[in-house]
Amino acid sequence: MIFRKREKYRFVFLVLSIYLAIQCGNTEKEIEPIAYDLNKPDKQNSIILKTEDSFYLNSDFEQYVSLTADDNLRMSSIILSRLFDSFIEEKILLQDIKNQDISLSDNEIKQYITSLSRQLANEEEKTKDGIGSKILFEKLLINKFTFELTKDINVIPEEIDNYYEKNKREFLKPEMIKVSQILLNAEDEAISVLKKVKDAPKELFGETARLFSVGVEAKNNGEMGIFELGQLPHKMEKIIFALKVGEVSQVMESSYGFHIFRLDDKYPAELLSKEDIASEIKLKIFDIKVRSFMGEYIKDLKSKMEWSFYPKELPFPYQRNDNE
Repeated sequence: MIFRKREKYRFVFLVLSIYLAIQCGNTEKEIEPIAYDLNKPDKQNSIILKTEDSFYLNSDFEQYVSLTADDNLRMSSIILSRLFDSFIEEKILLQDIKNQDISLSDNEIKQYITSLSRQLANEEEKTKDGIGSKILFEKLLINKFTFELTKDINVIPEEIDNYYEKNKREFLKPEMIKVSQILLNAEDEAISVLKKVKDAPKELFGETARLFSVGVEAKNNGEMGIFELGQLPHKMEKIIFALKVGEVSQVMESSYGFHIFRLDDKYPAELLSKEDIASEIKLKIFDIKVRSFMGEYIKDLKSKMEWSFYPKELPFPYQRNDNE
C-alpha cells in the first residue's frame, strides 16, 4: 500500500520546496510588481522543454501552474521561474521513471482516486478535460517513485536531540493574551459604556458586550480570542499588550468604530519540551533528508540525461536561480 502516514512528506521536494524558497525571504531578487499571464495564444504551442523522447509546451506549463500554485499567488517572473524549475525537475523525473518502466497498478490508481475524491471534486473544472487528471496521476507516479527511493531514510533519537538543542528558539512559544472588546459606533456612547465597565468584573463586561457591542464577537460576551504579538493591528496591540490582566482600556477609535478592550488573561512565553515536539522534529529532519536526497538525485539525472529547455519561448522573462 503506497498511502502511508509518512509518504506525503516524501513529495515535499517536488512541489512545496518552491514555496519554501518563495516564502523564506526571496533572497535572489525583489519580486517586481508585474504579474504575467501564461495564457498567450502566440506562445501556447511553443516548445519549452525536451527530455529525451518527450517534449513540453507552454500550454503544459500553464496546466501545471494551475494545479500546483495558489490561485491567489501573484505571478511575478521570479515566482514563475521557480515554478518552471520545479516543472523541469518533475518532467526529468518522469523521464527517468519511464526509462525504468515504472507504472501505477490498477489498485494504486483506485486507492488514489478514493483518497482524493473530495479534492478531485473541488478540482472538477480543472480536471474535466482529462489533462488535469493526467497531471495528478503523474504526481502520484512521482510520489510512488520518490517513496521507493527514500524508503530507507530514517531519523535516529540523537538527531532529534541535536536539532532541539541547536534550534530552541524555533520551539519558543510566544507570549499570548486573551482579550475581549466592546465595539460601538459613536464616541459618546463608548465613553458612557466605559464608565460602567471600567472597574467592573468580567461578567458585567461580557453582559454589556452582548447588549451594546456591534462587534461580531458580541454574542460571545465580547471575547475576541487568544493572540500573540503581530496578529492584531499595531495600534490595537500597543494598547492591549500594555494592559494588566483584568484591566480595561480607554476608548480607541479605528475604521471599525470605537473600541473598549479588556485583557482577560496573559500566558507567558515558554519553551516547548523536547518530549512534546519530538514527533514534529522528526518530521522536520526527515523532510530535510528527503529534499537533500532528491536534490542530489535530480542533479545527477540532469548531468546524465539528454534534455534541453528554451527560456526564450516562455511568456515571461525567465530569472535564473542564483542559488543553484
